[in-house]
Amino acid sequence: MEFTQIGFTKKTHGVAGEIKIAIEEVYEDLFLEADRVFLEIKGAKMPFFIENIRGGGELIVHFEDVKNKEEAWLLQSKGVFLPTA
Repeated sequence: MEFTQIGFTKKTHGVAGEIKIAIEEVYEDLFLEADRVFLEIKGAKMPFFIENIRGGGELIVHFEDVKNKEEAWLLQSKGVFLPTA
């Protein structure tokens, strides 16, 4: 499967496992419509299902199965990818 990098994760937000994400403007609509994205972890693209997205200029995302700040902290500074159509 081919992937396109659309942005990157930033810092955690709050204590419930949310994380701030920076998405390139041209990919923002695709990101907002996606039910999952892939994060690059140790060289592999791992799927993360989106539970909730909020925020205006800076997007705050909560992924399924990320339950606390410690788990979200492990996802900081990772590339965010979508499959290339």
